[in-house]
Amino acid sequence: MGLDDQQRPEGIVLRSKVDCLRVCERGPILVVWPEGIWYADVTADKMEAILHRHIINNQPIEEWIYKTTPFQNHSLQSASQVSTTNIATVNTEH
Repeated sequence: MGLDDQQRPEGIVLRSKVDCLRVCERGPILVVWPEGIWYADVTADKMEAILHRHIINNQPIEEWIYKTTPFQNHSLQSASQVSTTNIATVNTEH
């Protein structure tokens, strides 16, 4: 996918694991920051679709969104981070 390419105009995408997001009944959960878009019941197939449609093409998948909690710190709006439980996390930096 080339998401770790330093020359990528939108920035690189990194992944890491996070601790519990406190939404066990709807997990695995995937969160995109700073948009604050939460996807629930994420499978490997859904994660791939979210990466392609939301992260790469900037088109959130409305029918899979569980809730939204936008990040309010304007000084960090150049970074986008996706956090998941039981799946990897993705961090995009512009």
